[in-house]
Amino acid sequence: MNEKQFFTFQHKHVNRLEILDRFGLEVDHTKVIHHYCNSNGYFELVLCQDQAYHKLLHIREDAIRYSGNVNWRKCTYCKQYDTPENLTINKKGIYHSECLTKWNKERYWNPREFRSVAL
Repeated sequence: MNEKQFFTFQHKHVNRLEILDRFGLEVDHTKVIHHYCNSNGYFELVLCQDQAYHKLLHIREDAIRYSGNVNWRKCTYCKQYDTPENLTINKKGIYHSECLTKWNKERYWNPREFRSVAL
């Protein structure tokens, strides 16, 4: 176990002990702990039921930080936040139709640039 892995393990263990101490809850390893900084500058802990909910909290946290609206999402191609009504949301990702079209055209006309570049 290298130093980074040990710190991550130690950090997760401390958070689980803190939740046990504060709330008297025993936290099993299927639960995920989310950290966020509140408006007073204090770090708070949220106990998430699974990794999917934890990821959703991060997406919403980034959206409120960068766009001011918790419901907006970021386009995979242009990296701009927009309303879900203006975006296509499916298994392939979240994007503006125009951005996907532009990206596909650039990829078609400049294939060498896209061989080593990943999104």
